[in-house]
Amino acid sequence: MRIKMNDITVINPGLPAPPVAKRFWGGWATAGYGAVILIVFAIVQVVVVILSLLVMVLTRLDLFTNPQHEDVYDSLMAMLTGHLGMLQSLATIISGVLGIGLIIMFIRARKGVGIAEYLGLRKITVRGFLIMVAIVIGFAVLSSGLNMLLGKTDNEQIMYDIYDTSVWPALFVIAVVVFAPAFEEIFFRGFLFEGFRQSRIGAIGAIAITAVIWALIHSFQYGLYSLAWILILGIVMGIVRLKTGSLWNTIFLHALVNAVATLEIALNLDRFIN
Repeated sequence: MRIKMNDITVINPGLPAPPVAKRFWGGWATAGYGAVILIVFAIVQVVVVILSLLVMVLTRLDLFTNPQHEDVYDSLMAMLTGHLGMLQSLATIISGVLGIGLIIMFIRARKGVGIAEYLGLRKITVRGFLIMVAIVIGFAVLSSGLNMLLGKTDNEQIMYDIYDTSVWPALFVIAVVVFAPAFEEIFFRGFLFEGFRQSRIGAIGAIAITAVIWALIHSFQYGLYSLAWILILGIVMGIVRLKTGSLWNTIFLHALVNAVATLEIALNLDRFIN
């Protein structure tokens, strides 16, 4: 700072530069808000399933009033298992939309940064598109080869049951290929990744922790072998997010992986969208 006194310029070195305001949520805030988002996401899914079951019950009251069907619990369980895929599709779509809305709300609460910048919504390039396709092909070849050697499969039986009870396979595909990748990537490789990357754990820590949490939320559907592949894929997508700086790349990658897995299930069941 220069002060002019009687044509004499005096330099005042004692004034420090103002601190740069943090534009992203820190690590602890990210973890806290992330926990809130996951809890709300889970609650919404449960509520959607319960309300959907209630609607089905109201349309089939004969199952619960006919003397030949005295076991209400068995009737409810039969209805649940017989429509498991449809219920999960509805829950995935509705909870995904509300979850994304909650993420946007938390980002907007942080002044000084836009949603697109916070989440890394940069346009995907042709080169990026081709790289994502190559990653999916390489991942499919590697996993298929290892599966053949070990006698394993990428898809658990529950996924076949879910597809087979989806009632409307088209709705299942929309949920799995569009809404699930959109919410999960915006949450994990978008909101959580950027918050953790800006914290003390840095980029490597952000890649690791988002991959681990992402694998854990799939633990109710898959066994340890499949979870190991999900963890590896989560690490790969974290690296892609870091290197490209674009969340669109991981959304597309995630959607493509889910589309390939869904196609494999449909081929094995010999049942396409109808």
